[in-house]
Amino acid sequence: MALQDEGKFVEWIPLQNDIKLKSELVNCSTNNKLIFKFDVEDLKCVKKLSYPPTPPQLVFILKSGTTCPALHFHDGGTSLIISKLENYLPLERTYAGHQDS
Repeated sequence: MALQDEGKFVEWIPLQNDIKLKSELVNCSTNNKLIFKFDVEDLKCVKKLSYPPTPPQLVFILKSGTTCPALHFHDGGTSLIISKLENYLPLERTYAGHQDS
């Protein structure tokens, strides 16, 4: 789960069999949730951002240039998601200031 503005939580669930990014606001009982999904093969990079004291966040950027909404994680969640992605994609670590050639 990721903390969103105003103390609301967003549940992040990996989805399969969808190629395009889709985003929609869903009313599930008393909670509003933003759902987006994309094919991991369309992923260009994942940016890990950290602005203490807020929790670390991940931003997924697709090959098309589309930037997905930032996901906020607590208690090592960013590292866990990245390690799970490494099961499906080769990931290379770069650091701030790195530019693609």
